[in-house]
Amino acid sequence: MKIHVCLMTQNELNDVIANVTVMLPWVDTVTVVDGGSSDQTILYMRNWARAEPKLHFCLHQWVDNYKLQRNFTVKEGLKLATPGDWLLI
Repeated sequence: MKIHVCLMTQNELNDVIANVTVMLPWVDTVTVVDGGSSDQTILYMRNWARAEPKLHFCLHQWVDNYKLQRNFTVKEGLKLATPGDWLLI
């Protein structure tokens, strides 16, 4: 059984860094989905994901629909999971 974490973000670079840093030692993967940040979140997270195999980063443009963004994030997290794994959102 593995533990996977999914995070949604947009223009929250410092918070995402802090959260992912704390979680990485305790989970098997962290998936971060960005809604189209205008700060340095996208560049920073892409580079970090290239260097950290447990970190997965992708973009899904925010269209003012929380449910749509959450469902996309869950689907991305499930790509890494197998039956019996935990998916934390």
